[in-house]
Amino acid sequence: HEPSYEDGAVIIADRPGINAHGDLAYYTSDDGAPYVLRKYDAAGGTSAPVSVLPLTPSSFQNPEITDDGLIGFKGRMGNGYGIGTGGNGPGALYAVDSNVDVASSYAYIYSPATDNAGRIAVKVSTSDYDHNEIRLFTGLNTSTRLVADAATDAASPFAGFDNGLALNDRGAIAVIVKLADGNVRAVYRFTPGDDGMQAAEIARVDPAGTVRAIDSFNPAINDDGLVVLASEAGVLDDI
Repeated sequence: HEPSYEDGAVIIADRPGINAHGDLAYYTSDDGAPYVLRKYDAAGGTSAPVSVLPLTPSSFQNPEITDDGLIGFKGRMGNGYGIGTGGNGPGALYAVDSNVDVASSYAYIYSPATDNAGRIAVKVSTSDYDHNEIRLFTGLNTSTRLVADAATDAASPFAGFDNGLALNDRGAIAVIVKLADGNVRAVYRFTPGDDGMQAAEIARVDPAGTVRAIDSFNPAINDDGLVVLASEAGVLDDI
């Protein structure tokens, strides 16, 4: 049933996902009840719950919807979190953290991004919270490492990554990083290439330059690789 809005008891997603048709993916929770993943059909002007069975998350985060109606999400699963998809057939689990399955390689799973093919890019902590990498998942425990921090890969120039990121349909990501050299915040684009992911710096913080600070909002990236980010000086974009 539709959630009740009496007494302000309902929780509703503040960052719904939207596809090219104007359909929305979002969640609600009515008076403390378990979260319900929902899909708004722009053509019909109706909203309906989305089943992700056999998955049974008690809450949802980061819903994103593909053009064919598949929804990628992060969900609370028992004592931990997992990522998966639902909305077109049975729900599909991609990965969980070690609080869900002690055999998992991931101590924590952060805020994912889903592309139009249903692939999920996400930052994960591995052996501990000081070792982090960004991986691209295509199915259950099937993933490729896109980039790692210096604690994980001594050759990496990155001390860390913000928790959220953006993913386009060509497999490129945009993410805010902390550079190992000077602990400077910067925004990078990573694009698939013949020799792995190709890194390009979009902007970095320079107290005397154009970008005085980079806000903790996820950047956005389109299929042409254009990256948009929020900075202290306003909105800066790069072609």
